[in-house]
Amino acid sequence: MGVHAGAGGQAIGLLHAGFDVAELFETDRHSVMTLQANFGGTRIHTFDIREYSPRSTSAGTPDLLFSRITQFDYRKERDQFPAVLEILGNLSPHAVLLECPDRLLSPPHRLLGYRDFIRARLEESGYVVYDWRRFKLRDFGVPQAGSVAILVAIRAQFSDFYCPPQSSDETAVTLGQLLESSMRDRFSSAAHICGSVRADQAFSKWREKSHNALVPRLVPPSTKRRLSEYDRRAWHAVGIDVTAIASDGYPMDLERDLFAPDGPKLTPAQAALIQGFPPDWRFAGRKTEVYRQIVESSSPSVAEAFGRSIIDALNQDPRAAAAKRAAQDVRKSIQQIDAMDYEKFEYFIADLMERDGYRIIRAGGGSGDGGVDVEAEADLNVLVLVQCKHFQDGGSSLGAEVARALAGAAAFRGGPIVSIIVTNGRFTKPCVEEATENNRVRLVDRDRLKRWAEDGEPLSAVIL
Repeated sequence: MGVHAGAGGQAIGLLHAGFDVAELFETDRHSVMTLQANFGGTRIHTFDIREYSPRSTSAGTPDLLFSRITQFDYRKERDQFPAVLEILGNLSPHAVLLECPDRLLSPPHRLLGYRDFIRARLEESGYVVYDWRRFKLRDFGVPQAGSVAILVAIRAQFSDFYCPPQSSDETAVTLGQLLESSMRDRFSSAAHICGSVRADQAFSKWREKSHNALVPRLVPPSTKRRLSEYDRRAWHAVGIDVTAIASDGYPMDLERDLFAPDGPKLTPAQAALIQGFPPDWRFAGRKTEVYRQIVESSSPSVAEAFGRSIIDALNQDPRAAAAKRAAQDVRKSIQQIDAMDYEKFEYFIADLMERDGYRIIRAGGGSGDGGVDVEAEADLNVLVLVQCKHFQDGGSSLGAEVARALAGAAAFRGGPIVSIIVTNGRFTKPCVEEATENNRVRLVDRDRLKRWAEDGEPLSAVIL
């Protein structure tokens, strides 16, 4: 469910991530028409979100509620946060994704109390909150040097499985790479009027400036304020005149739209590509209205990245976490295990247990550990004590005294405890008999360790 959906940037990103977009709320007339043109099967509400009641919707409990909030300040009547928080209280979605312009975090102290209030409200509603963080747009493939503020909140039963998307400069594209094809088409179309030499020279000049460039930010033309000199110079440096908007297709004023002293002006379609919209996205309204929708929208690629992280968490079953929790990174062959030293072996066993959904309390043995190298917690607050026995050749065997000592340490602790010995060697028959007497100690020998560590089976399936 999307609130303040705008032109659908967040919605299309989350759709690509795997969510079904059931309901959207938006009041701007042109944005509503854009949503209707692109989300045929989605229920779109056009009333003010402050007039919301649970009976207004048909979605039941949504997996995710998402919103881009541009009006925020507890001192202003147009603040959009209270209505969103009210909806959260009524619908209790499994997860929440909120995006704001990064001015919410700048300067850091200005709205600190308000941000704390929002986090506290979410925590009171039972969410684990991954607090406001600034994310660079270029890390999600958006060729802009700006950033956005993102907050994710997720129900406690899924929170252990949520990992924010990893940012990487490798995903960034430049303005020239993104717009070269469309800009070439625009100049080629003008060549039969102004001549191919002039068109080719102007295109080459623009491409040289924009080839390795990120744009500072998309700025909507406004009659209320003049474009800042900083914005004008920043766009001039990448070969774009941002003082006005060019027309898509014909008719167009060539001198105004393509051959201005500061370079060509952007068309709405090109602005949509910069913001990350799909090339076939349909916008409603005249070019100024379309451009405004684009600039005020979320970038779909940012929403998609966070959506994938959230849906991965929501799809997890806490008892079946092993299948998707970095299993490939943890797996080792039995030969690799033999080559470890005893300390690496202890930490490796802790990694395997964490993969299988155990909460690690302590890893690595030492003086006074009572023979326990790994302590973990299973479901129902059951304490798991693990002793790790490593042999360089993998061929040695453990006797009954090892099982007897661990059982004694567990009895000293008291409470619900499972005791386990893990080795890359073998257990003697007396050791197995000592361990299995009254199920005092569970065992994982070389063959079972291979199934656990190399084949990826969970501990519960291999333990003796």
